[in-house]
Amino acid sequence: MPLQEADNILSLLKALQQDMAEICDRIIALELNDRHMTYIEQHLDPPANTEPIIPQVSSQPAAPTSQKPLNPFPLSSPTPNMVSFSTQTRDEIQAINAKHSAIKNKLDMLANSINDFIRSITSSSSFTNSASAAGSK
Repeated sequence: MPLQEADNILSLLKALQQDMAEICDRIIALELNDRHMTYIEQHLDPPANTEPIIPQVSSQPAAPTSQKPLNPFPLSSPTPNMVSFSTQTRDEIQAINAKHSAIKNKLDMLANSINDFIRSITSSSSFTNSASAAGSK
């Protein structure tokens, strides 16, 4: 029986190793996407005005100026790229959460298999010890 439990533990460890490799790949992909988004956001932001603003003093009242938003794409209406990116990101997060749950379940199975394995070794070891003690009498 201990050999079967050892095979069980080994197969679970191999499955965990494969799952962890997949999660690492996903994390790397998300980090790359984050870098790309940061790069894009930096290039979309308007340049900072480095010249100081000097108010002009005039005897005439200032003419009203029309104010336009600096961002031509208001936040209330996201662009198709933003929508697909957030949907893609949400899907990635859900996939990672599902993998996390699967890994947690496999870790629980692994812990149970290890406990069973230890119990079987302990019981066979105590059986061997009691048999050898009985044989020496």
